[in-house]
Amino acid sequence: MNDILIKLLEQTPVVIVMGLGLYSLWSEMKAKEKTFAEERKQHKDELKERNDYIQNRDIEMRDTLKDVVVLQEAIKERLDDLESKFDNINK
Repeated sequence: MNDILIKLLEQTPVVIVMGLGLYSLWSEMKAKEKTFAEERKQHKDELKERNDYIQNRDIEMRDTLKDVVVLQEAIKERLDDLESKFDNINK
């Protein structure tokens, strides 16, 4: 019986050190997990902001293209009108 107690007492410092090591590793893992969660949220927010920016620019681009089409049609109508007036003058 004394031999068993002596063996247990000899192993106690090893168990304590291993327990402290495990606690230290667990604490590190929790801190990294928290950091990763914050980084993921930050990246998600950045992607949302970029997506909103792109969508707004897309809407502006479509509006600009619509305006260009309207101007192009107006110019074409005026050129056709000038061409018909020119043709009438030359007849």
